[in-house]
Amino acid sequence: MKIAPHSIKTILKDPGTLRAILLYGEDRGLIRERAKTLVQAILQQEDDPFRLAILEKETHSRLLEEFSALSLIGGQRVVWVRDTADTLTPTIKQALAINNETLLILEGPGLNTKTKLKALLEANPIGGCIGCYPSEGKTLERTVQDMLTEQGLHCSEEGVAWLIHNLSADQASLRHEIEKLTLYAGMEKKLTLQDIQACIEPSSTLSLEEALFSATAANRSQADTAIEKALEEGTQPVAIARATLNHFQRLLKVKLAIEEGEPYPTAIAQLRPPVFFKRNEAFAQAIRIWATPALKKALKRTWQLELECKQGIAPPETLARRHMAFLCHLAQTQKKAAYQ
Repeated sequence: MKIAPHSIKTILKDPGTLRAILLYGEDRGLIRERAKTLVQAILQQEDDPFRLAILEKETHSRLLEEFSALSLIGGQRVVWVRDTADTLTPTIKQALAINNETLLILEGPGLNTKTKLKALLEANPIGGCIGCYPSEGKTLERTVQDMLTEQGLHCSEEGVAWLIHNLSADQASLRHEIEKLTLYAGMEKKLTLQDIQACIEPSSTLSLEEALFSATAANRSQADTAIEKALEEGTQPVAIARATLNHFQRLLKVKLAIEEGEPYPTAIAQLRPPVFFKRNEAFAQAIRIWATPALKKALKRTWQLELECKQGIAPPETLARRHMAFLCHLAQTQKKAAYQ
């Protein structure tokens, strides 16, 4: 069956009649966190040697054996399969034909929406799939706020904005950094921007953001240096494409609002998450020099970049570098036109 986004929280707390759930996508941290939530929902704890079997890649061959096994102490069992590959589809199909109550949790980081396994589970009334992707925009802002609230932390508005702009969107990384802040805050539970910056080192997203703002300002040397640093820090080309899409979508949203008569301060205030205060001037400059058709052209080419990265027609890192050069060139033409 297909699991609607609004049903995910309910399913994670109570899988009901589902016997196999695939957690797939690019956010490994979110996949692991949701798998733990499912285990907790069935076993009321994360580690029960009698009712829980964890299968790493090298033990996938035991899947049918573990799925068929009965609990020695009663109660529903869970088989938690990590690094699930599409090659396991025939085995999982066999497992679903076995009449028992065992829940099969499948972690599939990197699996996409076109896999045979996803098709199998969505076509089966006792199977389901949940996509796990890094949070963006309002979702990321809400995720950070929720994590801070869970820990009872009170951060200044500029501190929250800094977190959103400088932390990895990976769920596990986010939670780890929020836990560090909790220890740092101690009994006080109040944190300023200076406290947060003293406690947390920015992620590779900062290098990527620097590359994007440099490119939109037609600063080729800075853009090249920043994109190389982002790649060295492990940022995937597909993630670069999506960050670039988000960057230009935000610029276009503000540009269109201004063209419809809204003042710049009103237009930019509607963005979520808000523009980090240290990027206000760079964002305003981009709005001044980029025309709407050029922003739309950048978006169209960036959509093509993501597709090409997935098709493998050239090394994805090379495609990302070429795209940054293209954006710099486009920005240069916009700059000349704006100041003529």
